[in-house]
Amino acid sequence: MDPLRSRLRIYLLFFITVMALGVFGFMTVEGLSLSDALYFSIVTIATVGYGDIHPSTGAGKVLAILLVVIGVGVFLGVIANATEMMLNRREKQLRREKVHMVISVFFSEIGRGLIAFFAECDPLPWMLLEER
Repeated sequence: MDPLRSRLRIYLLFFITVMALGVFGFMTVEGLSLSDALYFSIVTIATVGYGDIHPSTGAGKVLAILLVVIGVGVFLGVIANATEMMLNRREKQLRREKVHMVISVFFSEIGRGLIAFFAECDPLPWMLLEER
């Protein structure tokens, strides 16, 4: 399995766990509805902070602080891993295109001549045949 994909799955699992704890915590501590708690958790983790909903209890404020500190790190981990996966995929695609270009050159008429020339210049295959 690809280590980047595994790492992304772990970060997504942490992100979903933090979101679920945030939503459940705000529903319990602040008495918010499911939609308001989900909205407030996302706004808090993304550090947008529109100010339309804010914690009114001390426990809600502590929960919001924990959600910012933990959630931002996990959220950035998900974004960084997803970006790294996309960049690696693009790099592999470019490398594949270059290999195909080299292969197509060597299977053209000029390529056949180049292969014959390189084969004549390389003493190693003939030395291996002479040793047998």
